[in-house]
Amino acid sequence: MDCDRSFSINVQQLQQRFRSLQRSLHPDYFSQRPQLELNGVELAKGTDSDIDVEFLKEIMEINETLAEPNNEAKIEEIESFIEVKREELTKDVSKAFERDDLQEAKKLLAKMKYFENLEDKVKSKKNPS
Repeated sequence: MDCDRSFSINVQQLQQRFRSLQRSLHPDYFSQRPQLELNGVELAKGTDSDIDVEFLKEIMEINETLAEPNNEAKIEEIESFIEVKREELTKDVSKAFERDDLQEAKKLLAKMKYFENLEDKVKSKKNPS
């Protein structure tokens, strides 16, 4: 993408480069190519097997709490917890990119996805359709 390999990047520069590449490349040209790989780390593979068991237990407990009826106070607590964890993970991902530790960045980004899913569940509990 012709920008520094970092989690914190110049968004405007990235958008301009993306538009330029978008005009010159089309996904159909590359549909038969192997999965995306960066420095030997396959990014497109599932990452659940890389996540530690304690983390998965924590996520399950939060999901169980969210499933309980009449738990408004707990939902607020979970929402705050998710915000703190997201900030921590964002910093950790940035540091992993700075160290060029793509395997660690991959694991951390998978964890971020779990918290994103939890955040969606919290929002749907707070604002049921």
